[in-house]
Amino acid sequence: MPFHVEPSGSRFEQWLTSTARSAGWSVDQPATRQQIAFLARLALEDCYGPEDWEQIAQSLKVDVDAFVAAYTPEMRRRRLDGMRRDPVMADLEAHLDDAARD
Repeated sequence: MPFHVEPSGSRFEQWLTSTARSAGWSVDQPATRQQIAFLARLALEDCYGPEDWEQIAQSLKVDVDAFVAAYTPEMRRRRLDGMRRDPVMADLEAHLDDAARD
């Protein structure tokens, strides 16, 4: 069974597509779109380390700081949203809000 990742349409995925196009990637090819969707998903789940960043940035013809800066805000926002949906974290946040008001 072939591997398939649905494009998310995230800002980072859009940036990645645009940057890959500028770097000469064939972004209209289905396999390339899959690769971009997969790279975006992994970045937004914070699955990369510095060695990965360097390789990906090099393939996109951007510096590492530009790559990290492109995905970090959305990755952090997603992480915070996930924590807020967690019932334990929601209770903790409510408790801290109550404590701050007292």
